[in-house]
Amino acid sequence: MKTLRRRSYRVISEFVTFSFGVMAAVIVVDLGPVLEGGPILGIAMCFVVIVMTRRIMGSRVVLDGPIVTVINPLMTYSVPCKEISRVSLGGDGTLVIWTRGGEKVLSVGFGGSLIDRFVGSTERAVKQIEDHRKRDSGSRDPGEFGQKFTTAWIADFSMGGALVCAAVAVAVGI
Repeated sequence: MKTLRRRSYRVISEFVTFSFGVMAAVIVVDLGPVLEGGPILGIAMCFVVIVMTRRIMGSRVVLDGPIVTVINPLMTYSVPCKEISRVSLGGDGTLVIWTRGGEKVLSVGFGGSLIDRFVGSTERAVKQIEDHRKRDSGSRDPGEFGQKFTTAWIADFSMGGALVCAAVAVAVGI
């Protein structure tokens, strides 16, 4: 199994998660037992920033045997290698996987960016996926094209924390 992702996504994700987690903890310590005022909303906003960052920066492509899995912020797509007709760059520089059925799967993890025009990480990812597809398209039966909601545990728990904070804020009348 090989995971393709931009290095910067992992660094940014961990930095933001740590920074806003510490910020939320400091607010909790300063808040103490009193739940009045805006600090509870500040904690909720820290959680929301963590959610957004973890979801977006967690985008990646996984090459695992006869399957190419594109993990986007909300949806995960499993594409059997034998169903991939081609892999290319879209007009805006986004990685696109085209299926034999005419569907296209866009990868948020390799969305077009100005910096990537110089670095070329999306072009390298296209080449790696093409090589993987050619190598593993005839191996064991991978099943069919599928999609499901993406699970991102830290983001999902942070969303729960944000909802709890919002509910407490409403309950105390903020």
